[in-house]
This record gives sequence, structure tokens and C-alpha cells, in this order.
Amino acid sequence: MATAPLLPASDAAPAVDWRRVAELVMLSRALDDLEERELLPARRMFYQFAARGHDLAQVLLGLQLGQPGDAIGGYYRSRPALLAIGVSPVEALAASLMKTGGYSDGRDIGTVFNHANRGGCTAL
Repeated sequence: MATAPLLPASDAAPAVDWRRVAELVMLSRALDDLEERELLPARRMFYQFAARGHDLAQVLLGLQLGQPGDAIGGYYRSRPALLAIGVSPVEALAASLMKTGGYSDGRDIGTVFNHANRGGCTAL
């Protein structure tokens, strides 16, 4: 007995670049580790909210957002989604350290996101 496809060919989900997904998940986890093991104990940052367990779904979503006009609302564990929409690791770490150059430009604790990305997805 043949089964019909779940989606018509024209509505098929886009292909997933699993290598890129793995890179972004591992990058997010490496940033969490750096913050937990070195930066927080050295009091270079005040808060650390690990994204482990939240990372895979966020990366998969973030990689689907990239058109101008796309937007995503973040929460305190949204770094994986931000990395997936194009926030650099330097920007992400600078925000955690309350430094200029991060997506918050030093104005918050790194857990409130404001990433205006005129060429792609914006994080609110």
C-alpha cells in the first residue's frame, strides 16, 4: 500500500543544513561553558542563563528566518536563535559582558535583545 506524502511537493519543508545546525548548537554551548566556568566566577558578568536544552529548536527556527521583515522575540535564553539569525559570537559575548559592540550596546545584562538587522531577521 502506497502512502501519500504529508505535504505536496510545492509545500515541502526546506532542506536543513545539519552541519550548520550542529556548529551553532556547539557554539552556543561553548559560550555557555565559557561564561559558567570563567566569566561568572571571575565576576566579569552578573548573570548567566544557559541555553542548553533550548538550543536545537531555536537554531532550527532561526535558520528559517532571514528575509527582511522577519522578526523574532527573544527571552533570556535566546542566544542560539540569535546566533542562527546572524549575531556574531563576539556580539553575543559582548552583550553578556555588558560591553559596547554587543546587540545591547552595553545597556543591559545581555538577556534583553535588540538586534536590528535590516538585511534579515530582527530580534526584538
